[in-house]
Amino acid sequence: MLVLLSSAVQRKYRDDILRVLAMPLGSIQQFRYRKDYVEQGILNRQLNGTDCLVCYTITEPDGRRRMIPVRKGIIRSFLQPGSTVSIRFQVGEFVSAPDIKTLNEYLNNIPKNYFLYEGQQPLSGIRFDLDLLTFEENARILSQEEAFKQTIFWTTLDLVTNASTSVGQLTSDLKVNIPKEILSGKEFTLRVYHYRPRGVFSSGKLELVLGPELTCIDPPSHPIDSSYDLIQWRVQTSENFGANKDTWINIKQENLDCTFNIRIGSNILATIFRSVTIGTLIAAPSIAGDSVGGGNTSCTAIALKLIFGWIAGFVLLKKVPHL
Repeated sequence: MLVLLSSAVQRKYRDDILRVLAMPLGSIQQFRYRKDYVEQGILNRQLNGTDCLVCYTITEPDGRRRMIPVRKGIIRSFLQPGSTVSIRFQVGEFVSAPDIKTLNEYLNNIPKNYFLYEGQQPLSGIRFDLDLLTFEENARILSQEEAFKQTIFWTTLDLVTNASTSVGQLTSDLKVNIPKEILSGKEFTLRVYHYRPRGVFSSGKLELVLGPELTCIDPPSHPIDSSYDLIQWRVQTSENFGANKDTWINIKQENLDCTFNIRIGSNILATIFRSVTIGTLIAAPSIAGDSVGGGNTSCTAIALKLIFGWIAGFVLLKKVPHL
């Protein structure tokens, strides 16, 4: 298992930890390191598919590093542009370490300058799960550190077709999920949970910014004026009668923003039904005219008019999706 460290030496490094906590399960996050901070033995290895552990690290006055594990992941790409390393990983379960002292004794058995290295298996004293109580515990532990004092923590839960779906999962057994593809012409609910540990009195707001083909039905800005809340944004996908379309969802809180991609698939059955309905209405006057005026009313003639009408209906839907 690779260990990926981030610190508070710069604001963006500290924000990396918050972003990893905020991103939905299965989304992609990127870390970058200079090769000076990478264990040399892993640079020439094939790492795709390798498990990783993301930790926040604090350097104590005596030079020892203290680690706070926050989330598990899976390496999806490992590139080495110039003197740097760019690592993309798929965000996984939350992490808790009940025996944090033993964990830190283990993690400190590494050269002090490494921020990306391979940890020995098994990593003792660590539990991986999708429990929101684990997320809250991570928030409480991090809020005790100087870099995270007065910080509001939040995480993206899911995107569902019905806001009442799996309400029972909004407890300790929550299964976090953002589908990779959603249907066009549908309404979905994006659910985000924010949590402010005791003693944190800061306020702010979460804002939703949507890419093409997505519309927010509710106000996109949501104030954070409580210690905890389940934010629910209703999102409408546009009609899509052709190829699949890629878009994105962005959630912002002050200088921190999280973006994840999503694909809108075409609603084939709805497209066929509406094309046939519109096409039949287009062909009906011509068929009725032939019937009244003594034109060609053979089954073949009527079928051809209907087929051309259906084709015209499909083309019209492509140009005017909201018909």
